[in-house]
Amino acid sequence: MLGSEQEAAGAVVVDQVSKLFGTVTAVEPTSFSVSEGALVTLLGPSGSGKTTILKIIAGFEEPSTGKVLISGADVTNIPSHRRNLGFVFQQYALFPHLTVAENIAYPLRMRRIAGQEIRRRVAEALNLIQLEGLEDRHPAQLSGGQQQRVALARAIVFRPPLLLMDEPMSALDKRLREEMQFEIRRLQKQLGITTIAVTHDQTEAMVMSDTIIVLNKGRIEQIGAPGEVYRRPRSEFVANFLGESNVLRGSVEQVGDGLVLACGPTVRIPLAGSQRPADARSVVYVIRPECISLGSPSGEDAIAIAGRVADTIFSGEAVRIAVDVGLGTVVVAKVLSNHAARIPRTGADVTINWRAADATVVA
Repeated sequence: MLGSEQEAAGAVVVDQVSKLFGTVTAVEPTSFSVSEGALVTLLGPSGSGKTTILKIIAGFEEPSTGKVLISGADVTNIPSHRRNLGFVFQQYALFPHLTVAENIAYPLRMRRIAGQEIRRRVAEALNLIQLEGLEDRHPAQLSGGQQQRVALARAIVFRPPLLLMDEPMSALDKRLREEMQFEIRRLQKQLGITTIAVTHDQTEAMVMSDTIIVLNKGRIEQIGAPGEVYRRPRSEFVANFLGESNVLRGSVEQVGDGLVLACGPTVRIPLAGSQRPADARSVVYVIRPECISLGSPSGEDAIAIAGRVADTIFSGEAVRIAVDVGLGTVVVAKVLSNHAARIPRTGADVTINWRAADATVVA
């Protein structure tokens, strides 16, 4: 196996790293760690600092402050070609005049590996990426997905302790991109190689990652497992950027022994104990559309609100139902499209409900 003879674990520590371009702060002082064998995604919109951080780890950019450790060694001042890292570029950067086998062999030749060992490792890599029989083709004769596999094989064939990927699937169409997300996840787990990937695609991050680091305007908004970041966003930015959310703003009011969120003059949402802010009197309440059901509620912690269907949109596997719950406050529910017979028409009066435990309050 390509990953069985790795000489270094590949754990990464980014310690108070920042980057300034003139007077512009691209990355504020940032710290995080990546454990051995993990796949971590830096996720954020354009200008969030994710690619700059990846380039600092790779040695393509120098940090303005802070340091980078790989496998316990401080590599902050070590040039990129001496960090022994695998890197998959956004446009793959394959050599057009070399064959598939020659492209994969290139980093081995640069390291003066013996010819017989090169042939063995290239054959092993071709088997791993399932491109046996295509070793004599040139990049122009390959599909986008095949080119990406070759770029990935070239990045791992010399057994680096750490693999970095910069938007590796942005050039692929939607279906192929989805297929390659699972393929990269499979290969990464099979090899056990520590991997840091950059993407702006939320689905890609959730499918591939052990941990997601959400970035915005050069700083970290949240770090966590995909399910944690999705279900428990810690900021309104994360709630809106990572999938679709219902974001309800209101003021906190005391009603009897409990607290409610008042959204306009008619909507009152009970707040569970863990959702009660310590000081803030104005909060943001987040509930994902797929957590909302139509009809009478069930369960002790169910929250029910009456409303009127404002719109329905079919989107393939789901139907998006917008419900006006009063004075323009709209809550969106998503229902599986195979339940189409139960979907109310526009203008119908409905009751929507969700479990209090499925909502998050961001003060």
